[in-house]
Amino acid sequence: MPSDPRRPEFWSDEYRRLWDEFGPMALKLFFAGAKSGASVLPRGVDLLINWDVFNEQAIHWLKQYGLRWVGGINEVTRKGAMNVIDEWIKSGEALPMLEQRLAPLFDPGRAHRVAVTEVTRIYAEGNKQAWSSTGMVGRKRWNTAEDEKVCPICGALDGREVDLDNYFPAIEMGGIMNPPAHVNCRCWITPVVDEDMVREQIRQAINR
Repeated sequence: MPSDPRRPEFWSDEYRRLWDEFGPMALKLFFAGAKSGASVLPRGVDLLINWDVFNEQAIHWLKQYGLRWVGGINEVTRKGAMNVIDEWIKSGEALPMLEQRLAPLFDPGRAHRVAVTEVTRIYAEGNKQAWSSTGMVGRKRWNTAEDEKVCPICGALDGREVDLDNYFPAIEMGGIMNPPAHVNCRCWITPVVDEDMVREQIRQAINR
């Protein structure tokens, strides 16, 4: 029997297929974000990254991300597709018309926007988890490109600092953990090293 988008099994298969394709790339992006995060830490602090802790955090986050992302992307598509299918059935139009009606749900432009946005999200989380595992990064800073393309939401956050596990304040969105703040967001975060923690670490090393 051909695949039927009206059947729940169709969308379950789509979830698995999409994550099978995107999951390995997501893992690579996460570790690339971690390496990038390590590169902007002060000299010596980067050596404190606990990769065992990081690996545990990466596995947990990616599992949750996969459920949210795959489910979220397909839920939007599923609802749109079901509406189109219902309208097509009522209209009595031929199959080619259904294909035309469904085309806008899967256009290349949408695929590109989703890809850029999700790469930013995974990369930023990789940054954050690497910094967290050092025990030396207490806060994070939001950064923008500082040009005419920066939106009001991101412009208001530029230079803002919050605790590493806290949300950046954004009234329009109820808070943002990390970039992206929106589709095609170009922002990034940088670490704010806790100098008191570093001094304590040095003191303990001297007294050993």
